[in-house]
Amino acid sequence: MIKINILCAFLLFASFSVKANTLELRPLLKDRFEENCAIRPQYDFHNQNTDLIAPLKLYTTKSKYIDKQAYVSSIYDLKNVTYSEIPVRKIKFIFGHLAQQYNQYLYLDLSTVKAKKQFSKLKFKQNQKNTGLSVAFSKNIAIVQCYWLEQF
Repeated sequence: MIKINILCAFLLFASFSVKANTLELRPLLKDRFEENCAIRPQYDFHNQNTDLIAPLKLYTTKSKYIDKQAYVSSIYDLKNVTYSEIPVRKIKFIFGHLAQQYNQYLYLDLSTVKAKKQFSKLKFKQNQKNTGLSVAFSKNIAIVQCYWLEQF
């Protein structure tokens, strides 16, 4: 566990792009969203107490926690965060109690030509063993969902 925390801390510090005020998530999340959703059994950017950790915490403008019988959800509105230079407006984490399923979402803003072009270059691996990935669109937002079972 300590090795994972040290690796996460190193990757988090290395993820800052050339622009000092922008956090680029692709170096941290490419393995999950473009290769294997279950690469890590836990959520990204969370400690063992499920608290959001730096540096993502520093870019959160609003947060919402929902605790229902069927699921728990944490939603974070973000500012100055990108994934492959595409603005990330929101990141969401949901754990479904019944299915024992983890879900991690990225809400990518495709309102510009540049963002649409960058998004078209991404290769999300959708056929993963014991996990899944889906991409949905709502207006100018691409919602990329990665999901995996607690025990796979």
